Amino acid sequence: MKKTTVILFICLGCLLCHLSAWAGDLSIPHVTVYGEAEEQVSPDMIAWVLSLSDQGADLKTVAETHARAAADLIAFLKSSGVDADHIQTSGMRFGENRVYRNGTRVKEGYQAVTDIRFTLYDLDRYDYFWLSLAERQGLSIQDVRFGLRDDTAYRQRLQEKALQTARSTAGRMAETLSASIGEPLVVEEPTGGDALPRIAEAQLRAQPAGDGQPSVSPGKLTLRTRLKVVFRLVPPAR
Repeated sequence: MKKTTVILFICLGCLLCHLSAWAGDLSIPHVTVYGEAEEQVSPDMIAWVLSLSDQGADLKTVAETHARAAADLIAFLKSSGVDADHIQTSGMRFGENRVYRNGTRVKEGYQAVTDIRFTLYDLDRYDYFWLSLAERQGLSIQDVRFGLRDDTAYRQRLQEKALQTARSTAGRMAETLSASIGEPLVVEEPTGGDALPRIAEAQLRAQPAGDGQPSVSPGKLTLRTRLKVVFRLVPPAR
């Protein structure tokens, strides 16, 4: 028998042993519940996504013009109080500028594009940045979102509430069966489709109102946590 075949059988044997042990664990009387918690919090930051683009007939000229425009935009953000650590450039690219004309995609010079992201922690300055950025040629705002600078403390508090809810729910279920719950056997935070998002970000859609009136309302962000908990089910004493 080849060495690789022997290794395969060994791995398969280990897997079957593991599955057998897990099956044995499932034979333990238990109750599975989901604990959920939710909290409304005020956002303390705004994340911006900008797209800067330049077009022209000569690629070298377009690239040079775009580099100067990007540098000038970054300098403006820094001079306006945005921390350099909170400014990021990405998606930098240049090449042929192709457009649809008469049902055909044709070359129309060249273009250079750069995405610039920055974070604003003073929500009252939203109007200033919106209006200032609107004056710049070739610049578009792709996305603006409310968010939280740090959700760690909120998340920990929500996890505690979710665990308390899970224990309370499991206790009621066991009591209905004239039983009780024992120690927790499994605690999981589901991911993917089974998990609720921790932060549901609210997008900024309003434009500046002018005349000193606020143009946006931060409102509240909804933070959610969902935990799966398995408790040992203790049968009633005989």
